[in-house]
Amino acid sequence: MSWVPNNFDIRKHPFFATNVLEASCVAEALKATGTGLVLGSVLGASVGWWTAAPTNVVVRDSFARSGLMGAVFGSAYGAYCASAHIRHTDDWLNASIAGAVAGSIFGVKAGSIQKVVFHAAVLSVFSGLSYAGVKQQTSVKGLSFPELHERNSQGAHALPRPDPYAERIEEIRKRDAAKAE
Repeated sequence: MSWVPNNFDIRKHPFFATNVLEASCVAEALKATGTGLVLGSVLGASVGWWTAAPTNVVVRDSFARSGLMGAVFGSAYGAYCASAHIRHTDDWLNASIAGAVAGSIFGVKAGSIQKVVFHAAVLSVFSGLSYAGVKQQTSVKGLSFPELHERNSQGAHALPRPDPYAERIEEIRKRDAAKAE
């Protein structure tokens, strides 16, 4: 028996708000922090398992990585949401600001001002470009993110998938039957 109801659809109940302009920045940042804590601890445990480290090293590494990832995720998504609320728009610049915040945290952990500037610049550019690419891909289709997921669940990704070669195989069979007569 699962704790998730049978009729639960993640697309209809997303974890993060679908419209950042209407969301509470504190709530979204806390959710992102929790996500970062979980993913960081899983990453730390995975690295420890992969390197066959002693248990105390794995636990210490898991805590360190979960703290770093929680801080990065929470502050970046909080900056993204706050930037969107301050600017009253949701665009690539908000993602760039969030990338700069996340990069600066990685740079501070690395320990020099040059690394802070480098990480902030690289993650800012990467975040802005990736956000713009995703928005461009969905705007070409004229759909929002939830509409795109809904359409994908009904279209080519729906099960059972139609056989793309069924018509061609039927044509070949008819032609072969006509030749045999």
